[in-house]
Amino acid sequence: MSIPRRHHYVPRVHIRRFKTENGYHLFSKDKKEFINIKSSAHFFVIRDLNSTIDFETGEVNHIQTEKELAQAWDSKFNEHCYRIMKYISFSLEEKAEYPELIKDSLAFFFDYGVIGALRSIKRDKELNENAFDWIDVLDEMKAVAETERFADKIKMDKNDFEQGFSHWKNVMGQAKEYASKLKTLKFPFPTTTNADIFKPSSCSCDIILAPGSSFILPDRTAVLKPSHETFKYHSMTMNKISCVGIPLTPKIFLQIKNNDVCEDQSTTIYALTPKRVAEFNLKLYNKARNQILCSDKNALTTLIEN
Repeated sequence: MSIPRRHHYVPRVHIRRFKTENGYHLFSKDKKEFINIKSSAHFFVIRDLNSTIDFETGEVNHIQTEKELAQAWDSKFNEHCYRIMKYISFSLEEKAEYPELIKDSLAFFFDYGVIGALRSIKRDKELNENAFDWIDVLDEMKAVAETERFADKIKMDKNDFEQGFSHWKNVMGQAKEYASKLKTLKFPFPTTTNADIFKPSSCSCDIILAPGSSFILPDRTAVLKPSHETFKYHSMTMNKISCVGIPLTPKIFLQIKNNDVCEDQSTTIYALTPKRVAEFNLKLYNKARNQILCSDKNALTTLIEN
């Protein structure tokens, strides 16, 4: 049985929320054209996106992280999506009676959005830009160390030096082979499959509806808004995330607020006019790397032309 190596950077369970009777309307910014696709298997996908190195064997593992992401997000997405939609349908009295109904769902989608943004293909090796510079100097170090005068310079017995150098070459050779495998990955160093370090103590949300139009889904799970407040994670200083924006369905956009940094901690529901939805979509369109999924082809066409 072949190992699946085509990994989605927007989960298929999310993509399917934007399916129409005629399949999927996908727009390419590069080609400036629409493509009609029947299956979600063929877009928002890239080879080996979630592949990692098995530190015990040194081999590339194409399954583990993909499986962890599926367990953490795919299996629970529809349940939490349903809760949000149920909450929207409640009367004011029911909303007041069941304020906890979507508490866990907001926390879920906050984490989901953060992880999706961190694992976006737009961040391919972004955090590891200079991670492999040291590999290039290994051969230079080897050439210098192999000169006959090097042992004399460091005042070391030549036999001891040759023995130590032989061991050093083996270790460096293994390191170079290992690093070469890491360089082939989209994320050379493992990135987390949960967003615990960014997790707020609680969330609130603006649930934004598009009754007369539709939201688009760019080729990323969410849009993040960083806060000016920071926190320490080991030796790194990181910004807290104040807001996570997710086009949940063509009719629902979640603007999930981190109550630790946002003054407005209310959960509200409001509808936008088609003009305001177009303004939202323009921001989403500009955030897309290349592909945009939509359920209303005409609305996206109008947005592009204007």
